[in-house]
Amino acid sequence: METVAAESEAHGLLGELDALVSKLTATDLTALSGEQLLDCTRDFERVTRRSVTVRHAVVAELDSRHAAAETGHHSTAALLSDLLRIDPGQASRRVRDAGEFGPRRGLGGEPLSPLMPQTTRALDAGEIGIEHARTISDLFDAIPGHDTNAEQAIEAAALHVAAACPPYRLRQWCVQAAARLDQDGTEPREQAQQRQRGLNVIDQPDGTAKLTGQLTPYAAATL
Repeated sequence: METVAAESEAHGLLGELDALVSKLTATDLTALSGEQLLDCTRDFERVTRRSVTVRHAVVAELDSRHAAAETGHHSTAALLSDLLRIDPGQASRRVRDAGEFGPRRGLGGEPLSPLMPQTTRALDAGEIGIEHARTISDLFDAIPGHDTNAEQAIEAAALHVAAACPPYRLRQWCVQAAARLDQDGTEPREQAQQRQRGLNVIDQPDGTAKLTGQLTPYAAATL
C-alpha cells in the first residue's frame, strides 16, 4: 500500500510540474519589465539547475535496485541510453554524476553522506550547474591526496569561484589550483586510487577462470 501511495505521489507531482511548465510556456513575457525579465531568467536557470538533483536520485535508485539486469541491460548506463534515447557516453556520465552527487546508502540501507557534500548542497540549491560540479570533481581527481579538512577547504574555495564565473573560467582556476597543489610531487588521488583498482584472473581446477577486481564508477558504467 505504501509503495502504491509513493508511486501515486511521484506521478502526481510530475503531472503538476508538467502542467506548470505548460503554463510558463504560455506566459506572455513581453509584459515583463527589463528588470523583471532579468529576474525571470535568473530564477528559471536556478530552477533548471535544481532539477538535476531529481535526476541523480532517480538514477541512483535505478542503480541500487539493479534495474538494468531486470530489464535485460548489462548496465544502468545501457538502460538509460535505451530508455531515454540518449548517447551511451551521456548515459555513463549521468551514472557517474549520480554516484558523486546523488543519494547514497550503506549495505544495511542506512543513508550516507554524499561524496562531495558541499558541492552536492550547492547543486541542490541551484547555486551552481552540473558542469561546475563536474569540474570540481575532476579537480579532486587531479590533485594530491589531502586530509579531510584540507579537502573541505579546497572544495569550498572551488565553490566560491564557481558562484562567480562560468564553468570554463572555473576549469582555468582548477588547472592553476591543481598545479599549485601538486608542487610537492605527491601522487594525485586518482593515481593513488588506481593502484587499488584492477582485474585479477584466478585459474580454476577445471580449466575455467574466475575474474575478480574493482573498477571505478565510470569504468563500471561504461562496461
